[in-house]
Amino acid sequence: MAARCASRGRSPSRVRWVDPHTRERRSLSESSATVDQAQGWIDTVTAASLRGIDPSVSMQPLAQYGDANMKLALRGLEEKTKDPYLAGWRLRVVPSLGHIPATLISNGAADRSVYGWIADGVGRSSVKNSLAVLVRVMEQAKRDGIITVNPARVNGWQAEYKKAEDELAVGHKPDARLFTGPRGGRITTAVLRDATHWDEVVAELGYEHLRRHGLRHTGLTWMADAGVPLHVLRIIAGHGSLQTTQRYLHPDLRALVAAGRSLSSHLRGAPAPSRPLAASLQAL
Repeated sequence: MAARCASRGRSPSRVRWVDPHTRERRSLSESSATVDQAQGWIDTVTAASLRGIDPSVSMQPLAQYGDANMKLALRGLEEKTKDPYLAGWRLRVVPSLGHIPATLISNGAADRSVYGWIADGVGRSSVKNSLAVLVRVMEQAKRDGIITVNPARVNGWQAEYKKAEDELAVGHKPDARLFTGPRGGRITTAVLRDATHWDEVVAELGYEHLRRHGLRHTGLTWMADAGVPLHVLRIIAGHGSLQTTQRYLHPDLRALVAAGRSLSSHLRGAPAPSRPLAASLQAL
């Protein structure tokens, strides 16, 4: 297998290999923010290939891998247990980690996801089920040889619920929260849902598919349209990579129409082709 990465600016990485069964030449590429990240990606793909794992399989997004192997991951469970596990996978694991290949999911990424669910006001049992299905899918990836250590075994998250309960009893202290929820605790998305009557409003508008998390996408897109640089948006959003932030940006129809008008204006002002070139084009 051959591999290379660039040394300046954005660091695109590429690996090439020959499929041992079909003898077909194949390749895989990835863009990273730094050369070190690019080299880390190459090292991960190389290590997986040395264990006999096809690079295209080792770099599958977690959502794709999990959907393809969920039956194996959940084997041995009762049917009544599978339903909340699958709900946790669909509603929490995939939105948080589904875009990341299993080989690149770290203990830190799993930690941040779990604590993010808690901060969003997800109940204790829902977090438990979401984490359990993540552990099972990553354990299947371990059995498949894609990873060597399961990074999803997060400990201590239950203490966050005790901390939230303690915050309800906090008095007027200099280091107390500046803004609190209706019961004196932290403001979560669940609090915002109730305060804004989110479920009732979207139902009345006929947009039940809208999710509160979409507000992050909208806010970041508006800031991007206002000229805020991408690397600043990454810090505001708390993302670990620019690629994650880019997935939050959605140009609207007006921006797409304006882009088309700009292209039309440019083409109208472009010089006409020379006579020899025009003759060649007509001949084609």
